[in-house]
Amino acid sequence: MKHWLALALVVSSLMGCGETGAPKTSSAPAETPPVPPGGARTVMEAQTNLYLYDTDATGGNEQKPRFAVQDAVVSMDENNAWSFKNAHAIIYGHDGTETFLDAGEGFLDQKGQRAHLKGGVTMRSGTMEIQLEDIEWNNEERKAISVHPITLRDGGSELTATSLEYDPDAKKLTLTNIRGTIRYERSATQ
Repeated sequence: MKHWLALALVVSSLMGCGETGAPKTSSAPAETPPVPPGGARTVMEAQTNLYLYDTDATGGNEQKPRFAVQDAVVSMDENNAWSFKNAHAIIYGHDGTETFLDAGEGFLDQKGQRAHLKGGVTMRSGTMEIQLEDIEWNNEERKAISVHPITLRDGGSELTATSLEYDPDAKKLTLTNIRGTIRYERSATQ
């Protein structure tokens, strides 16, 4: 019993941490909680933001997140793993660029420094939009990877590929087994 009380106190204090202060709550009807990885029993459910930060020490400087899941319906299981539904995620580059992701569900493992999004994932950066089955963010390597088919659209161009690797700091997107059409149009001023 003492274990569960201590866990509840830790969870409630963690929910109040982060850049936004108190967790966001919604008066919307509660959704069915996501199923935690491994099927562990859910011990907490809320609507809030989750963050992964650089693993390097900052020497007392304020840390900025490298990956965030925002306004998601989250649940935490008895193994302290976070699962979520209806996620809006952001990958932050070192230079401040932001890559946006939307997904039906996923999980975030703060101890393992990774997040996995799945269920109709859309990734957006500038005018480029990528449709994916899933994508995994590895915070220590600072890379996002999908080993399933993707479709990339940008303007009149459309490409398909069998996998993707994205490095936001190098601004590098690597696709394998690419097929599709690239349209290049010059404007009248060029």
